Amino acid sequence: MAKFKDVGTSWRTVMKHTAMTAFIAREFSAGNHIDWIGRFCLIDLTAGDGTPAYDAPWHTASSPGIIASLALTSRKPVVIDLYERDEDTYDTLISNLAKHLPVLGYQRTADDRWRYEGIWLRASRQDGREAAPEHNSVVSISSHSYLNPTFQ
Repeated sequence: MAKFKDVGTSWRTVMKHTAMTAFIAREFSAGNHIDWIGRFCLIDLTAGDGTPAYDAPWHTASSPGIIASLALTSRKPVVIDLYERDEDTYDTLISNLAKHLPVLGYQRTADDRWRYEGIWLRASRQDGREAAPEHNSVVSISSHSYLNPTFQ
């Protein structure tokens, strides 16, 4: 399938980020008050390079930035997995994460991992279509399926 030449930079991106921000913020807001939700798992199957798509702060203009910043509002543990299959794009993603996550308070724990209190973030260079459920422990709304993160 041919890629659009304006992926990540078109008018659709601004709308996607607006919708993503509203949706994730509401999930955290509601989920923080539901006892049987033990933790949140956020998975970006097509993380991209993490470069701001338009003239706005990183944490509002890139999917990884939006996810990482909104995770800070959670009162429960959060696991974030970012997938990017293209090697060059992945390398740029890692550079952008290394540059911007410390500004939000995250500390780097490995080449592809960051942590902030009860938040674990990992970037993986693989196709999101191949993401296995056990890669994130279990993602489900059942109270019995929220397992501890398997990475530090």
